[in-house]
Amino acid sequence: MVRVKASDLKKGINTVLCKGKWAIGQGIKNHSLGNEILLSCSNNNLNINNANSGTFVWYKMAATGDTIPRVTVEADKLLKYILNGAVISLDYSEETNLLTITRDTGASATIPTLDRHPHVDAILRVSKTLHGNFETKDGMVISDKTTLSSIIELDSKKFLEATKLCESVGSGIYKLDIGENKLTISSEKDREVYSEAITVAEDKQSNFATTQYTGPFHKFFKGTLKIATNNNNPILFKTSNIVVLRAPRLET
Repeated sequence: MVRVKASDLKKGINTVLCKGKWAIGQGIKNHSLGNEILLSCSNNNLNINNANSGTFVWYKMAATGDTIPRVTVEADKLLKYILNGAVISLDYSEETNLLTITRDTGASATIPTLDRHPHVDAILRVSKTLHGNFETKDGMVISDKTTLSSIIELDSKKFLEATKLCESVGSGIYKLDIGENKLTISSEKDREVYSEAITVAEDKQSNFATTQYTGPFHKFFKGTLKIATNNNNPILFKTSNIVVLRAPRLET
């Protein structure tokens, strides 16, 4: 049985669902990564993972008690029984394949688990790298073949404010230009353009890079945010407890 703050668990589930505006095809739609989420424990943390063919998301939170094995559940069923302002316990039975959610008041609920996450292979492969120490002197190592060497660090609030204005353009596609001590965020559609340059005190790597992506990730970051990429490579967002790896949106 593992114990966590209910508010942290709720925030983590909503983070890995990534509900919001995505560029899909030639338009923009309200979308999410999918309702199946994967729970696991490591190093006194509860990890929540989700993924699809182009995105990997990991949220971690402090946990106490014993660990639970890796399980996959439907997010909407779990969210129904999480109330803010409480500590809750999660307990998994391998015999019945049920997850029990218990509050300190004595109230409890039980939900079925799923056989597997539809993208579990990708989650485990990426987690093997990103759950370890993947920051090196050469950059962010995201696989045996790829190291993201253009890295910038900034206040996530500035990133949120700039990206929300880019979101108003309505394309759902965000272009990031990493330069010397500067990150430029822009979006355009039908000759409507918004662009904002954010100056930072010091960039971690001097390499310049440009990439595009889609996804409402900016809504979930708090505190210091690191962004890493190469030209037209995947883009990695990292805070103290969130890691997002997103495939680039390439020009057609």
